[in-house]
Amino acid sequence: MAHQGNGPDVCESCCAQKLARDITEYAVESHEAGIVVDFEEVPDASQAHFRQFIATLAPELHSAGLKLMIALPARDDAYDYEFFGNQCDAIVVMNYDQHWLTSPPGPIAAQDWFVENLRQVFDVVPPQRSS
Repeated sequence: MAHQGNGPDVCESCCAQKLARDITEYAVESHEAGIVVDFEEVPDASQAHFRQFIATLAPELHSAGLKLMIALPARDDAYDYEFFGNQCDAIVVMNYDQHWLTSPPGPIAAQDWFVENLRQVFDVVPPQRSS
C-alpha cells in the first residue's frame, strides 16, 4: 500500500495516533506487507509534525508485523534522514531532479550528483535501510 500527497497535517498526538491505527487496520485487512509513505514537499513548518506522525505510525505497523518504508527527497536538509532511518524499515531516496523546468539545463541525475546524495544519506542511515 502506498500513499502520496502534499504533506501530512498531523498536529496533535491523538490525531496522529488515530490515523496510525486506521492505516494499520487498513493494511492488515488488505493483507499488505506494510506501507510506503510518500508525502511530497512537506513544508519546513510541518517537519516536526511529520516526524511525530512517523514516530506514531512505525510502532503501530511494527506491532502488527508490518513494514514501514518512506520516500524522501535527495539532498534536502529540511528532512531528518537519521530520524527516519531509525523509525522506518527502509528509506527510498528519490535521487533524481538535479535539474527541472526552471533550473539551468542539465542531466536529470548526473552520476557524481547521484553518488554524492547517497553518500550523504549513508553518513546517517545504514545502507541496508536506504535504497
